[in-house]
Amino acid sequence: MSLHTLDQLPDSRQIITYQFHAFLGNKKTTPQDGLCLAALISLNWLKLRLGKHIPEVLRHIPGPEQYRTTALSDLPLVSIRQGFSVNVAYLPDEGIWTMRIAEPDFGTDPDAPPVPGRVLETNVAFRTTSLGLECGFQSILSQPDTSASPGAAYRQWIVRTLMDHPDFGFRQADVPLTDQVVSIRTMEQLKDLSALWRHNENQMPLVIFTQIQPEPEQASPSLPQQDTPFSASPFSASPFASAVQVLAPPVAKPAPALPQDPPYPMAKFADVMAGLCRVYCLSAPLFQRFTALFGQQFNPGDVLVLEPYAFGGSILRFPWRPNANRQKELMTTLTQDIFRDIQGHSLDFGQVCFLSQVVSIYQKKLKESAQQADITTQHWNRQFEDAQSQWKQQLQAREDALTALQSQLSRQRQYTQRLEQEKEALRQSHLEELMRIQEQLTEKEEEIAYLKRRLSRPTEHREIAAWVAEQFPDRLILHPRAVDLLADRSARSIRADLICDALDFLATDYWERRYLRLSTEEMYTRCSQKYGRPFEVKPTGGSTVEFTPAQYKIKYFIGDRGGPVDSALDYHLAVGNDPENLLRIYFLHDDERQRIVVGSLPRHLKAVTVR
Repeated sequence: MSLHTLDQLPDSRQIITYQFHAFLGNKKTTPQDGLCLAALISLNWLKLRLGKHIPEVLRHIPGPEQYRTTALSDLPLVSIRQGFSVNVAYLPDEGIWTMRIAEPDFGTDPDAPPVPGRVLETNVAFRTTSLGLECGFQSILSQPDTSASPGAAYRQWIVRTLMDHPDFGFRQADVPLTDQVVSIRTMEQLKDLSALWRHNENQMPLVIFTQIQPEPEQASPSLPQQDTPFSASPFSASPFASAVQVLAPPVAKPAPALPQDPPYPMAKFADVMAGLCRVYCLSAPLFQRFTALFGQQFNPGDVLVLEPYAFGGSILRFPWRPNANRQKELMTTLTQDIFRDIQGHSLDFGQVCFLSQVVSIYQKKLKESAQQADITTQHWNRQFEDAQSQWKQQLQAREDALTALQSQLSRQRQYTQRLEQEKEALRQSHLEELMRIQEQLTEKEEEIAYLKRRLSRPTEHREIAAWVAEQFPDRLILHPRAVDLLADRSARSIRADLICDALDFLATDYWERRYLRLSTEEMYTRCSQKYGRPFEVKPTGGSTVEFTPAQYKIKYFIGDRGGPVDSALDYHLAVGNDPENLLRIYFLHDDERQRIVVGSLPRHLKAVTVR
């Protein structure tokens, strides 16, 4: 007999113990930032798992709180083989980050001993797509011993951490995932629940607890005490005793008890099962509506498990059990069914790619690159050979023609330069002529406009305000105080035409200098040509305004309380130097609206001289 025997590999089977697919839930976090946050949380979880076996490349990974300032390209790509294997891959062009951990079974449950040959594979993957950031998680047990009971390893830590993170969270079928019990109290909530159940992207069962209707307590009637003078005993044989009838008071009908939530540990169940199912509590007034929408009959207190439509859409009912021990048994059975439901379906992971798929993508790209390189090499080899043959034939002809072409090119360049110079000179001359004509046209238009205003200007002081409003509606405003001053008798000592010229100057030449960048020199040139006199504009002076605010301030700009406040007339136009015979127009600038607001005219206001 040979001492060497051939051992065949035992049959093995793979069991999916946990799978989860969702999208980044926080819409304020960009998919790229979410991808970095998810990668940092996963790598820091890996550091905790590795313990003393942490390689140097992982020791200085930033914390998750630094995800906004961390670049994914700076995070390490890991490949560890130490009795277990860890692989981390990142494909920036595809927006894929993935991690896989393969480890032997050290006992997947506190009550389950290790199984020799059993391997637990944990897959974590994220991918940025046009729909957002997709997230995928999968735990797989591979065991050669088919007689061993399946393990119960889930690895939900990363899922729970991301779900609880304020900048991340999950959504599936465009509905956020939560670890809380959601109360269904309105018809709108019930319709949303129905839509979620039927949504083709929903891949999580919906567990619905229903309210119970407690039995009303029956009140026992109390017998009244009987006081009788015939005997110490109420059952005396006195002839008068038969004449005494004891009337019991009527028993009050108990009020119906209000529906209440069942005594199941729903909150704890929702917290533990987060990432595995959604948990709801259905209010009693909606029972009939629920039956109409979902086609399922049930009794108060029953627990319903709605399988997603993507997996068949069946509804499993767990009858109400008033006994506390039976309730515990129901919760255990319900939990086991949820886990079996996860293992019994093939989840659609969308565009998420786990490490095995990333390796395939990478290998495919390498193969395609190699094939493309071969095709390109063959193509360029043929091109080179063809070109080499043609070059040899054409080289001599090109060398012969080169001298002639160089001579022709030189002449062509000289001719082109001459044409360009002539063209530029002509263009410049035309542009200057066009600008000169445009300036003349503008001057003529302004002169015509001025002459029209001059013809229409009033001769009476009381008509000046209407003339200003008609001629300069968007540039010059006369404050009501200024209008009143024009109507005053004292204003008649100043000629109306002089006042109109000064206001015309403020609304045209001075306005264009302030808001259209007209030069000061051009402004004074226009002033002399149109009005035959200079108009001087200068600041009023801060001390004058402060010492005589009643004269130098008007109610104009809007204050914090929504009403007009005192606004300083910090500029004035002056004509003449004789205090008894001069023109003064005091105004302010409304730069936001590009307006000049006249507050006082035509007389000189009191001034303060500071010595």
